[in-house]
Order: sequence, then C-alpha cells, then structure tokens
Amino acid sequence: MEKPHVVALRKVFLSKYMENVNSAEKKPFIYLDETWVFSNGTVRRSWQDEDLGSVKRTSGDGGRYIIINAGNEEGFVENASLIFKSKNNTLDYHHEMNAENFEKWLQNDLLPKLEEPSIIVLDNASYHSRLEEKRPTTAWKKVDLQLWLQKNCIAFSELDKSLDNIITTTGHDVLRLPPYHCIFNPIEMVWSQTKRFYDEDVLKSKNPLDAWNRALQNVTPEQWKSYVKHTENIIKTYWDKEKFVKVNKIIINLNVETDESDSDFNFAENDI
Repeated sequence: MEKPHVVALRKVFLSKYMENVNSAEKKPFIYLDETWVFSNGTVRRSWQDEDLGSVKRTSGDGGRYIIINAGNEEGFVENASLIFKSKNNTLDYHHEMNAENFEKWLQNDLLPKLEEPSIIVLDNASYHSRLEEKRPTTAWKKVDLQLWLQKNCIAFSELDKSLDNIITTTGHDVLRLPPYHCIFNPIEMVWSQTKRFYDEDVLKSKNPLDAWNRALQNVTPEQWKSYVKHTENIIKTYWDKEKFVKVNKIIINLNVETDESDSDFNFAENDI
C-alpha cells in the first residue's frame, strides 16, 4: 500500500502539471536528471531490486563518470551537459553530488541556456533540496508536518529551498516529482537509449568522454519528442484516475524516511 505522503505529493504534481498543460500560456517543461556510466560500460539493474548496498562494481570495470543533463521534446538543452569522473565505483553516486556543485551547474550551464520562462522538473534528491536557512530538526518529515497543519487549518510558510529560489528568481518555475515516480520523467528513457549506445561504442573507442558525447548526439529531437509524449500519456492516465479520488485520512509515521532519488536505480532500462 502506498504511503499517504506519496499519494498526496503525486496529486500535487499531477495538478500542477496538468494546469500548465491546459493553460493558454503554457510554459515548456525542462526535464533534468543525473545518471552515471562506467568506463567499461554500464550496469543493468532492475527497479525491483531495492538493496543498493549489495550492488557494487569490481575494479576491473573501470572508473565511473557522473552525468547531469536536461532536455525536452526539442532535444537536449544545448551545451548544458556535465560529466565528471567519480572518486569511487559504488552504484549509489548521490553522496558524491552535493548542493553546491549542483546549484553551480544550474546557474552556469542550464538556466542561461533557456530562451523562455520554463518549468524545471526534477526529483527530491537531497542536493536538490538544500534549505535557504537552517531550521531546527524534528522527528517529523517536512511533508508530514505540512499535511498535519493543513488538516488542522493552521497556516504555515514554505521552507525556502536554495535551488527553488535560484530558479524562480530567473523567471522559471519548479515542479518536483513525487517520490518513486521516475516514470514521470522522460529523460529516464533517454538515459536508457544513450547507455545502450555508449556500451557498444566505449568498448571500441576506449574513450568514455567521446563515447558519451556520441551517445548524446545519437538521440534525435524526434526520439525526445516520442519519449515526452509517452510520459505525458502516463501522467494523464494517472490524472484521470486520481483527480476524483479522495485521499484517505493521513496517518503519520514518525519513523518514516522520505528522502529519495529514484533515477536509474528504480528504473528497468531493459524494459523501455
């Protein structure tokens, strides 16, 4: 059974997404995400396997490269790609990316390249969610506190997130994916295509950076458009199912952790 906060956040996402889709002044969505490749090829991993700690590469698999990029139905945002070599080879790269580095990429490599006000779609990785001000910690997660306050008609202000402020002050909006819903991000399918190409190319070229750049160039705007269309159909299906469904009473579990980033780790690349 889905956790109440996931259901609630999905409804928020769907509502905001469809509001823009149906708007007379629709803004383009920009989908961003991080992924990784190894110098000797990538790893296929099914989303059903939740034990990330048990999955590691051997030293013979070569170095790992962490990648950030963004795009939409028109293709990748031009010259926004970032790739850098990781310091270790474990599959869980998230501890190597931090808010400072991500926000630097956002400010220098992505936002200046956007030609019109856009909606930036991203997940809730910890480095996407750094608070502008440090606040006292509690046993409750932010979303649980907010849902409880809403239920009891108590007003509250959003905790300012540094990344959100960076985006909104440049004229764009932020739309955060609900936890465990990477199917709402078409760039996951783009990653699958690029990694298949990369796996074949890097074995011949032995140059990870060149192989990855060729893999990016191999994705056409038409393919991006088909991935976005496929994702929009999924989102609209969820919207049709959920827009009239009443959310059950929220039962808050004080011990539940909600920090997540699904990306490739919860997505079966071979099943696309």
